[in-house]
Amino acid sequence: MHIMLTRLGSLCAFFLLLSLICVVGANSPAAAGIEVMDELKECIGNHLDEETAVWPSDGSAYSSATKLAYNFKDTNPALVVMAKSSKDVSEALLCASQAGYQVSVAGGRHSFQGSGVMDGYVVIDTSLMCELPVVDEATMTMRVGSGCTNAIMLAGVSNSKVPGALTLTGSCPSVGVTGYVLGGGMGDISPFVGLKADNVLSMQIVLPNGTEVTANATHNSDLFWASRGGGGGLGIITELEMKVHEAPDPDHFTHFEVRYKPSHSVEVGVSLQTFLMDNQDRRMGGSATLSEKGWEARLVFLGTWQEGVAVLEKGGLLDPAYLRSDTAGELWVNFVKSDYEKYPVAVHEFRKYAEVEAYVYCKQYSWLPGGLGELQQFCYRSRNQGGCNSTPSCDTKWTLDMFLAMAASRDSNLNVGTSEWSHHQEMVSGVGGLLARELSQDTWQYIVDVVSSSQKPKHCNSDFQLNHFANGAVGDLHFDETAFPWRNATMLFSYSLIDERTSAKEKQACIEFSKKYTSYFFDGPAKGEILGGYYNYLGSENDLSFYFGPNLRRLQDIKSSYDPLNIFGKPLTVEVPPVSFRHQRQDSG
Repeated sequence: MHIMLTRLGSLCAFFLLLSLICVVGANSPAAAGIEVMDELKECIGNHLDEETAVWPSDGSAYSSATKLAYNFKDTNPALVVMAKSSKDVSEALLCASQAGYQVSVAGGRHSFQGSGVMDGYVVIDTSLMCELPVVDEATMTMRVGSGCTNAIMLAGVSNSKVPGALTLTGSCPSVGVTGYVLGGGMGDISPFVGLKADNVLSMQIVLPNGTEVTANATHNSDLFWASRGGGGGLGIITELEMKVHEAPDPDHFTHFEVRYKPSHSVEVGVSLQTFLMDNQDRRMGGSATLSEKGWEARLVFLGTWQEGVAVLEKGGLLDPAYLRSDTAGELWVNFVKSDYEKYPVAVHEFRKYAEVEAYVYCKQYSWLPGGLGELQQFCYRSRNQGGCNSTPSCDTKWTLDMFLAMAASRDSNLNVGTSEWSHHQEMVSGVGGLLARELSQDTWQYIVDVVSSSQKPKHCNSDFQLNHFANGAVGDLHFDETAFPWRNATMLFSYSLIDERTSAKEKQACIEFSKKYTSYFFDGPAKGEILGGYYNYLGSENDLSFYFGPNLRRLQDIKSSYDPLNIFGKPLTVEVPPVSFRHQRQDSG
């Protein structure tokens, strides 16, 4: 039976007579809390290896086990279980529930709200449950452990013998695949393959009662539906079977870097939007950023560079009047450079899909404080002495090969989001990632005015981030075919990020500045242009209908069936009515 613990009612209770304290004795909340913890420790000790459990008394090991990648808050779970198998997951889950603890699941630690590691919960970390996936050439699928990451999946298709093998990955290599799927999952090639959730064929899931089941289109189909874009909270995924695609051209993959004049930011925004709304070519995906310097588009095209140029020309995205001309054009084909005079853009064509995505990773990491020196350190640590003295550059094959070697190693700093090499950010807008189909020209003008403001706070990235294109194959499914409902969106965008340099005062200033965007989108002239929210960029100010729309009621019904005791309940996870747990404090629930 679950009962709610309470703290001592008032300071006066501390000064009660000794005899009264003795009478209360073992029935006091504090004593009950000790009993609950002892029960948990005994159960864990009887069913799991000692090194699997990380307790608050374990010092630096506990500090490491409770770190977050994309949030700077301190976390204090009751226990972190570093699960190595589905059996570990099941045993830890049963011990937690029997002792009256709620359970949170962590993998890549990339939640902007830090919701993978919850205070007072038993955290089950699945990051050790990952081996390099192998593409089954006969079925064009691969089985992926729940602790794997974007980078590991990329390494899996890179090692495949299938020409042009594709798997969707997100923009950050260390994002965990399970959370990626649970939130929907967008990436550079979403216009061609859809969401990551759309590419899952089957899952192995441990339920709150400790049993492991298969969830697919024919077995536990409601659980399967809810686990593709529904945010989780029904069980713990231990393995996924993923669809692998073949590229339309197995030998050519092109990356474009296109910079536009700030004086034409409104026109470029409208042109990008029109390109996406018209689905002009699903082979073109990517992202873009709008700052006071204008737009910068980072595009991935599944084909030759000449075809890609033709697609961009047709879409009006290479209009010479829009392009910045302060840099010369570059053309790299299979790591060989030549001048490119037609347009002032940087073009890189590769022979493998994994190379173009490794190039995307490389460009992200090249501007971090540590630069690309970590590649050399990894080279030495892996005892690959050949070429370790090479100077890393995103334009060289050695560099991208080293990125892919790191991608294949789960404990490399490319795969560990909490490593010092990774870029740690926190989104402070309060609304997270936003999905839209079409913004008005007035809205684009307002966005340009905000990013050009001279009042932007220090150490606050208030640029307008067009994180992913959401057109093409994403819209091929009906809104209720998976739990992810926003199938008529064309773009995902976000704003207001802070990093390690940001002081508390600067953070508050960044929050206030973000309201320039938020008030316009939610209470101003753009009200109604936002379709909903992207669960993988979770905000703190919207209710669940903002993320799941018309699918919320069905998700709540499924939650009631699979987790009626709310073992996995936490803020912004689909829940049944609140249930009290023995370890909870009065001010936590």
